[in-house]
Formats: sequence, C-alpha cells, structure tokens
Amino acid sequence: MIDPNGEELLEVLLSNVSNAAEGLVTALSGTKHGLTSDDYVTFGEIEGMKELNGTTHRIKFVDPYTFKVGFQEHF
Repeated sequence: MIDPNGEELLEVLLSNVSNAAEGLVTALSGTKHGLTSDDYVTFGEIEGMKELNGTTHRIKFVDPYTFKVGFQEHF
C-alpha cells in the first residue's frame, strides 16, 4: 500500500498505549516507529483497548520510540 505522498505505509508493533486524553504510544522495545508529528496512524489488533481498532489518529512525535495521540481526534 502507498500513502498519498507516495511513501510506503509502515507497520509498527506496539508494547503499550496509555489510557489518557493524549495517549502515549510506545513501540515494541528497541523498535523505532519512524513517524513524525502530524503523521496519521491507524490502529489494529490492539488488545485491552479494542475501541482503538480501526481508528485513525494524527500523532505528536515524542522520541524515536514513542508518540502521542489525542483519542478524541480520530476519523
């Protein structure tokens, strides 16, 4: 699959998603997520927070291993 700017879509395995207004999302240990602020992510196969599955969110970059999402800002 290709996104609108022609880049190949990424798949990132996650270790944690916090349950906060701006949820902190952490990639699997030692894995860089490869995203930047204002990128969009679509969640799938999330256990424990199934309401995220299939939703898309704009992200805020925190560091190469974590980013934030505002759960009320999904499409």
